[in-house]
Order: sequence, then C-alpha cells, then structure tokens
Amino acid sequence: MKVMILADASSPHTTRWANALCELQIDVLLVSLTPFCRDDYHQNILLHSLSKDIRLSRNKGISEKTSYFKLLKTIKKLIKSFNPDILHAYYASSYGFIGALSRFKPFVISVWGSDVFEFPKLGFLQKRILKYNLKKANAIFATSEALAIETKLYTNTIIHKISFGIDLKKFFPIDHQNKFFTIGTIKGMRDIYGIDDLIKSFSLAQNIAPEIPWKLLLVGDGPDLDKYKNLAKSLNINNKTHFTGYIHHNDTPNYYNQMNVFVALSRSESFGVAVLEAQACGVPAIVSNVGGLPEVVDDKNTGFIVNRNNHQIVAQLFVKLATEKTTYNSLSENAINFVKLKYNWNDSVIKQYNFYKELISKYK
Repeated sequence: MKVMILADASSPHTTRWANALCELQIDVLLVSLTPFCRDDYHQNILLHSLSKDIRLSRNKGISEKTSYFKLLKTIKKLIKSFNPDILHAYYASSYGFIGALSRFKPFVISVWGSDVFEFPKLGFLQKRILKYNLKKANAIFATSEALAIETKLYTNTIIHKISFGIDLKKFFPIDHQNKFFTIGTIKGMRDIYGIDDLIKSFSLAQNIAPEIPWKLLLVGDGPDLDKYKNLAKSLNINNKTHFTGYIHHNDTPNYYNQMNVFVALSRSESFGVAVLEAQACGVPAIVSNVGGLPEVVDDKNTGFIVNRNNHQIVAQLFVKLATEKTTYNSLSENAINFVKLKYNWNDSVIKQYNFYKELISKYK
C-alpha cells in the first residue's frame, strides 16, 4: 500500500501518523507546506516540503488559499511519480483544499479542529472552500464526536470517528515522589485554552488551603505567556508558579508525571489529546464542558467536568484531590484503565488502515 499524506510536518500528530503507517509496511510520502525535521521521521518515509516550491502569502485568509493553485503542478507531479493508492489530507481547510484541487481519488480528509470550528466562520468564501473540500473527499475522519457533529454542518458525507490514540509505551505512570501537590497543564499559552482561568482557580485554592504545598506548572509557549506571568504576579502566586516555555513533544511524559492534577479549562477544544496523555500517566483531569473535552474524561471516575468560569468550584476540586487520598488514588487508577480501554494508539492506527483497504478496494 502507498499513501501520500498532505499535512504539517512540524505537527507531532503528523509525525505519529506517518511513522505508525510506515511501521505497518506502508510506503509513505509526506508533503508539507512547512519545512520538516528529518530526524522526527522514519528513514523510509519520503518527505517533500512545498515551502521550496512557492512563497505563500503572509495573509492567512483567502489570498493564502488562492496561492495553493500555484502548487497544483507540483502536487500532480508528485502524485504521478509516487503513484499512491490513497491521498490523505490532515486538516480540511489548507491541506484539504490542495488535495481537493488535485482531483485524485480515493481522497481522504481528516478534520482536526480549527479547520472546521473556526475557518468557515471567517467568511462566505471560507465556508464555500470548506464545503468544496469535504465534497471532494471520498471519506472523512474526525477525532471526536463533537468535531464530527460540527463537520456535518458542511457535508452530507458519512464521517468516521478515528481518535488520536495514546501510545501506552510512551505515556505511563512514573513515581516522582513530588514534595509539592502540583496542578498543571501542557497547552499553548493562549486565551482560547483558558490558562487565565486555571491561574485564578489555583490562586483561590491556595487561599482556601494555604497549608497544602501547592505548585502550578504551566508547560508551553505562546503569544499570551507574558500576560499570564503578570497575572500570576498580581495574584501573589508567582513564587509557586513555574512557566517552562516551549518543550519538545517527546519530553511531555516527564512533565505529566510531575503533575498531580491536569487541567484543561479551554474555551474551545475539538478533542483533548493532552488530557488523555495525562490520564495515561495516572493523572486525574479537570476539564471544561466544551467541545470534545467531555468525551475524554469519565466524570467523577477519571476526573471532573466543570462549567467554564466557575473558579470557586475548580479550586474546591483542587483541595478535594489534595486532601482525599483514597478518592485521588481511585481516580488515578481509573484514568489509566480508561485510556487503555478506549484510546489505545494501536487500535486507532489499525482502524485507519482498515478504512484504507476498504477504500482502495472500491476504486480498483
């Protein structure tokens, strides 16, 4: 089997999918709009960066999308030389548009999040582009039920749920013997992920139970990082708050295992891979009741689902988990089993592989 992937080579999700398919003895050609790091990928994977074929517009709107027409000659040349059995675009707006313009069949689109939740709401033409891309797809994959429901607003094609599974060989509990009770998250430092709500909730928990050795661990980089540092300082918790800045995805298991509670109070979220990675490490999660987050936490069994903006409730849950050891241990054990049962990475890969075989048989 030969699969040509259109996706962002710098995304850890792209890296995981491409390498996993290669390990199934599938020939893979990855074509990206961005440069790639060769060391991230299996040596047998062919890589092509379109950044050397075209200088894309800095405008992230329609002018960028229309510039993709200039890539058609290159894309068709790659298709002809590689002769794939499947063309698979990961992300419906950009890579989906490039794939749709190629007119290759069978063509698969995986919707990932902002390509469906945000892009079509930017304007009439963006909405038309998304509908066009999805119409050209012979199969559509979504990572969560919430994302599938949103995608159905723009297509009548059947949507198959294939989650970002968790590699249980990489994400598992490690006993760190932390002297602090650490509340944390691994997210981009952006307002959409509710980092400000997490900081405020942590501050309240410290006021409720000052005797607990609290620590707030915020892992990641982003445009609002300095704003969050100033917020922590204004709430007098900067001495208990640690900002790591950017880390490589390969280092995330170590940081999850430094946490006692993982928190995702996002304002919008299509799925919640980080939540599952944390739970696979035995870390109970507290998430907001938005998007796909309620799907990745078994409420009151592996963590808690809360309404947004209720800092007091979140703070009280922090205290509960810090003081009720039996409750905490039960949630931790349940979290590990929940991920093993429902979100095993190998199961996700095999499911996608079987869809590939089914599609190929239809177009032979």
